Amino acid sequence: MRSSRTRYTMRCSCVSRRDHAPGAYLWRVVTGAKLVAAREAAYTMQHHIPLGTGYGFHPPIATDVAVDGDCELNLAGLPVRGFRAAGHTFGSMAWMFRRGGKSYLATGDLVGPGGKLG
Repeated sequence: MRSSRTRYTMRCSCVSRRDHAPGAYLWRVVTGAKLVAAREAAYTMQHHIPLGTGYGFHPPIATDVAVDGDCELNLAGLPVRGFRAAGHTFGSMAWMFRRGGKSYLATGDLVGPGGKLG
């Protein structure tokens, strides 16, 4: 994947930790990619500055496309379905798309059988 071709980043949860929210911010700065997230996640990233939490600091992060639940989007010509996903934060989403005849589901932090990261 070439970062210069990245047009969208999809948030799966609204965790404002140094390994989540700042990454979305940096992708936005470096590539100009638009950020897609559930409205709850959008609010958290814009208004929750995690000072004193031990997770580090990140600037407020604007969301370009905020969704209110299950949805269908067309992102750069790719149909994407968003699903509410019960998770460890409000606004957790899963994103499904098809490419090359295969279906993919992005869920964020996923641990599979045997503790393997998926």
